[in-house]
Amino acid sequence: MKNRLTIIILAFLVVSTAANALAECAWVLWTKHEDRMFDPQVKVLPTSGLRWELMGAKGTQTECEDVKRRTWELYATECEERSCQGVQKVSKVLNEMVVHSIKVGTLEGEYYRTLYCIPDTVDPREKKE
Repeated sequence: MKNRLTIIILAFLVVSTAANALAECAWVLWTKHEDRMFDPQVKVLPTSGLRWELMGAKGTQTECEDVKRRTWELYATECEERSCQGVQKVSKVLNEMVVHSIKVGTLEGEYYRTLYCIPDTVDPREKKE
């Protein structure tokens, strides 16, 4: 009986510690920048680039999502407020992604910015196996 009570207490402590650790997790806003450009006149292989930008961290997912929404609004309207060289069209996925279709000289392509709120225990730059 005494062993059973000890096991129950230990199990409660493990669960409550894990819950506290999860509750104390920060939420991180990341922007994934990705471009895909090609030159149709020279018929060369497309070039592409990918980089992650850490935008900041918040204490809760709700706070992170709020900053994400405001950041998306800035990305979505930046070419309306000023001239963006070569931008032909801006496509949007509400609060998630902004895509600029670009043509500069003979180069054509797209520039994607996708926003993610993820726990600070996850690094999106690490390759998944």
